[in-house]
Amino acid sequence: MVLQRLRRRVSASPDAPVATDTRAVLVLGLPPYAGSHRAGKVARSFAAADMLTTYLGLSAAGRSTPAGEVGRWTSGRVNVVQVRIRALRAAGPVVAWRNLACSYLPALGRLAAETIRTPASVVHVNGLSLLPLGLLHRVRYGSRVLLDVDERPASGQLAGSVNRILRPLELPILRLSAKWVDTIVSVCESHRTVLRGATSRPLHLVIRNVPEASTRGTYQPPASCRGGEVEVVFTCVGSVFEGRGFETLIEACALVQDRMTNIKVVAVGYGRPEYIRYLRELAVKYGAATTFQLRDPVPRGAVHEVYARAHVGLALYDPTLAHNASLPNKVLEAVSIGRPVLSAGQDETAAFLTHTRTGWSTTYSPHDIADAMLTIERALRLGRPSIEEWSLRCRELGDAELTWESEFLPLLQRLRHESTARDGVAIG
Repeated sequence: MVLQRLRRRVSASPDAPVATDTRAVLVLGLPPYAGSHRAGKVARSFAAADMLTTYLGLSAAGRSTPAGEVGRWTSGRVNVVQVRIRALRAAGPVVAWRNLACSYLPALGRLAAETIRTPASVVHVNGLSLLPLGLLHRVRYGSRVLLDVDERPASGQLAGSVNRILRPLELPILRLSAKWVDTIVSVCESHRTVLRGATSRPLHLVIRNVPEASTRGTYQPPASCRGGEVEVVFTCVGSVFEGRGFETLIEACALVQDRMTNIKVVAVGYGRPEYIRYLRELAVKYGAATTFQLRDPVPRGAVHEVYARAHVGLALYDPTLAHNASLPNKVLEAVSIGRPVLSAGQDETAAFLTHTRTGWSTTYSPHDIADAMLTIERALRLGRPSIEEWSLRCRELGDAELTWESEFLPLLQRLRHESTARDGVAIG
């Protein structure tokens, strides 16, 4: 009712701007453009489809993304606008409320002002927390709202995070707003099930968080590890923060190191300096510093080079945290590039790896993870299975269906069809 009244007021204003160009798209995201993996891919896909694309986000967000700049510029074919946010403090229950009240809410006000000033026929909203801004844009311009729910709804459980504060509001907001949302996008089937339980009215699509074709690089077979001379390298690429299994992995590495095996475990990604320091100290404490290594993050386009030096990808998640129930991009990225994956803590990931024969899964405990790594190492040494065959099978699956361009295409086609049916003009 509130939205309908606002819509009538805006429509009655003779000065209200109208998005006349059907190719104009606004992508709303919280993180800076350079660190916004999913929303950034969305923006680049719209731009590649000849749409006039603007990415609107904050200069900083969350604990796992480096801060960016404030201002306006063009990156490739995407117009980028990033608004200022007051410096965020480290995690903690009281600090989370301070970040919400003193940093996020004022920044969201600035983001709302920019949203109103940006005409577009389509607004792609990345995350439930930004849905009110997408609806505000619809009120102002009559735009179609696409809601991309990139994390498991209503499950931000990390203590001291803003997401934990907002968690109880997410599904009620969706239920109240669903009639004004054209399409809801999820990253995996289990998330779509949760969202359909909240509202079945809009179209629900699944767009997995697979890598862009340009970031996969040329396929490089792994170094042969038959015999015992070459290290068997397990690699984890992605954000480094609590709940991602790093403490458990370090304990597993200590058990592996005690067996005097030729295994190396490498974690590559961005994390808060104090947490990175804590993990390195923990590795020394447990006697795992020789086996376990933490390395600096690499640019998006260099991830394939990290996997080229590895034999197996790693994806470990604490199953007691509900927001970890997903099919994460690090699994799909490793498989698409051409490496099998060892996972723990995620039923949906285990099902995917089993169905596609692209990896192994185990239970989430130091001993079970260590045993799995040792079992895989022994098998690869014997060539049963052949790591070359496993890696090639992964790459072929990636070529066939695990690229962002093929995954995003159904949404583009739907937008074009709706635009032609409604306006007689196809977008893109």
